[in-house]
Amino acid sequence: MIQIVRIILGFVLWSGFFLLIYGAQATGCAIGIDPARLRLVLIAALGLGVVAGVWPIVLARRHASPLSNSALLASYAALGATVLVFSGVLWMKLC
Repeated sequence: MIQIVRIILGFVLWSGFFLLIYGAQATGCAIGIDPARLRLVLIAALGLGVVAGVWPIVLARRHASPLSNSALLASYAALGATVLVFSGVLWMKLC
């Protein structure tokens, strides 16, 4: 059971940061936060998401089991998705 959790953990974290980043962006635009400050908040959330995305990789490398290779590959995919999907906060227009 714990191996299944390790396999999906990266994408569960990704979905949580998806809600956080795009919720903060929508709320910030709706209430009129200065775009420079909003960008800093979103960049901080992106950094936190990348750091959190490394955690499942560390867990998958630490525990050897039949499914640990699958967990490692899924964790790398989730980290790649985090960087690819959320990197828009660095260069795209926010509002």
